[in-house]
Amino acid sequence: MQGRYPEAQAAYQKASDMYGELGARQGMANCLIWLGKVHRMQGRYPDAQVAYQKASDVQLHRLQAQYSDAHKAFSGAKITFEELGSVHKAAYCSEVLDSIPAGILASTPHLP
Repeated sequence: MQGRYPEAQAAYQKASDMYGELGARQGMANCLIWLGKVHRMQGRYPDAQVAYQKASDVQLHRLQAQYSDAHKAFSGAKITFEELGSVHKAAYCSEVLDSIPAGILASTPHLP
């Protein structure tokens, strides 16, 4: 079984790269986590840590993109509701915008 670790590493790395090229960040992160597990099973703890950190960065970037998209959508909706005179719906949009952590929109981690 241990003789197949290099094969597993190559397969997870290739899959991670392919997911990255497709922009499928969740799939990429999952492959990096499994790559880290393979490294850990081999006792290659520094390599495992690198893979886990890359997976964490990919997940953070994915979440930041979702927050950014939500911020844009609710900002636009708020303006539209204000123009239409719908005070309650505009106030709801403001609440949602206020609930988005300010720092999450400001920084983007370096992706692998």
